[in-house]
Amino acid sequence: MIGDIIQLEKARMAYKNGTLKQSYLITGPWDIGKKDFAIAFSAMIFCETKDNCGKCKGCKKTNSFSNPDFYVLDEEGQIKIDSIRELNKKLNLKPYEFESKVALIIGAERMTIEAANSLLKILEEPPEDSVIILTSAVPGQLLETIKSRCQDIKLKNMPKKMIVEELIKNHGLKSDEALRIANIALGRPKLAEKLVVNDDYGEEVEFLREIAKKNLCDRFKLASDFAEKKNVLRLIGYWETFFMDLLKAKMDGRDDLSTTKHKVKDFSWDIWAIVNILDILEKMREYIQSKIKNKLILENIFLNI
Repeated sequence: MIGDIIQLEKARMAYKNGTLKQSYLITGPWDIGKKDFAIAFSAMIFCETKDNCGKCKGCKKTNSFSNPDFYVLDEEGQIKIDSIRELNKKLNLKPYEFESKVALIIGAERMTIEAANSLLKILEEPPEDSVIILTSAVPGQLLETIKSRCQDIKLKNMPKKMIVEELIKNHGLKSDEALRIANIALGRPKLAEKLVVNDDYGEEVEFLREIAKKNLCDRFKLASDFAEKKNVLRLIGYWETFFMDLLKAKMDGRDDLSTTKHKVKDFSWDIWAIVNILDILEKMREYIQSKIKNKLILENIFLNI
């Protein structure tokens, strides 16, 4: 499900007009589909028709990750300098099968400072016939010098109606379930697809009910555990979605929630407490951009829930 069709069309026109840049930074909220967009963008560069047809050798090999001129760096944890150096070696080779080479770095904010500086040197003098694509949900953590050398593509949220239609059409969901998932996804098509397979949103809502009963010592321990095991940006997104849903229901005088089967009466927070929590979550999201440690961010949240 490629959400931002307009941005993909702009990239397609740039390619057809010969104005394609050598480096791009694809940004947008977590799970909006940056990786899927980047792969579609890459397939377009290798497409025989320059139109991302999905049928030619270039498209098929890129989409199946069997293209020898398509290099994808999608590592767990930090991206270290050795990975960037290896990528540079590959980019400096002549293309094996196609006219161009494309390097894709997923979650570029995870680069160590040494890796980032190494990439910067590549961006300053990119190898011929190459395109370098970065993706990041937290571009504030990237070096300004890296961002300044990349053409920014900021993905926009997909309309809820379109997500509902796609979920019904492609996943066979009933309309009420498709709407519930779309309400959680908030315009992020990749998140909607993930929720069809594994609806972990409900688990995080249940966790909020439980942590409100915990003492301070237990909350600090949970913050430490979550910092190591969880995607903090995704957690904050889930919790913002839930508390906004709860706030709206309370203000409308409803007991039903649009993102969970729980009722408003199942939660003890009043309107002012919810507003305060939402304010804290927004600040913590900003702190993530500043590379403040996840453990400190979660401690701040857990102490105020």
